[in-house]
Amino acid sequence: MNKKQVLEKLPIAMLIASINTSLDVLQKRGIPIYDWDVKNRELYRLKIFRGKIYFLAAEMNSKEKNK
Repeated sequence: MNKKQVLEKLPIAMLIASINTSLDVLQKRGIPIYDWDVKNRELYRLKIFRGKIYFLAAEMNSKEKNK
């Protein structure tokens, strides 16, 4: 079984937790992930709410971008 097949069998909650862990690591390295449509918004978390997956993003002002 390859890595992709292993991921495909994981429960959704575990996949979201894994993505959030990866986001945390990228943030600690200073690598933001921006919203494609709203360039000044930075993705910081995925959340499951009532069976749907949402992404949480915040608008970053110029001071926060330069940290």
